[in-house]
Amino acid sequence: MRRSWSLVMFWVGIALTFSILATNLLIQGARTPSTVIFILGLCGLLVLIVRFYVDRKSSTDLRNKVEYSDVARLDVFGTTGSAGAGLQERSPIKDIIGGYVHTDGGLLRWDCSPEALNAFGSTITYNSKFPFPYYYRGTCLRAAQQAEWRADIGKALTILRITTQVPGHHVNHNEVLNMILRDTDLKL
Repeated sequence: MRRSWSLVMFWVGIALTFSILATNLLIQGARTPSTVIFILGLCGLLVLIVRFYVDRKSSTDLRNKVEYSDVARLDVFGTTGSAGAGLQERSPIKDIIGGYVHTDGGLLRWDCSPEALNAFGSTITYNSKFPFPYYYRGTCLRAAQQAEWRADIGKALTILRITTQVPGHHVNHNEVLNMILRDTDLKL
């Protein structure tokens, strides 16, 4: 992401340089039609190049939103919350992590037992785009002072950057994203 932004800025700088050059040529008297057409052609080409990179980023963003739209609708338990009052929703993800993730007085809690860590790993294997098991496992590893926590929470952060941009995403994605930004030195 950072590299493509640098590339766009590079081409914007080139376009500005050519614009300044074109202005100087016109001011200094190089007003022949062929010179003016050449300068305008160069400026147009540079605008097209910049537009190409901007459109490519937009295309990638759209592709990510489509790719992550299913997991963006899921809550921290791996369910959509559409079961209705008095009914309990089931999902393959909830079947794996349901015994280790729970709410306590409205607060999200998860276990850090070896069994829970295995369940989080199994959930990641089952659906690597679901961000929450990375977060759960990463916080457990951080509490155990294991350096691998950064990779897991970093992966959750990467996924949550995408899922929070998907229209209709579950509010838990924003909540966990905010917890990561508040509780770690990892940033967007």
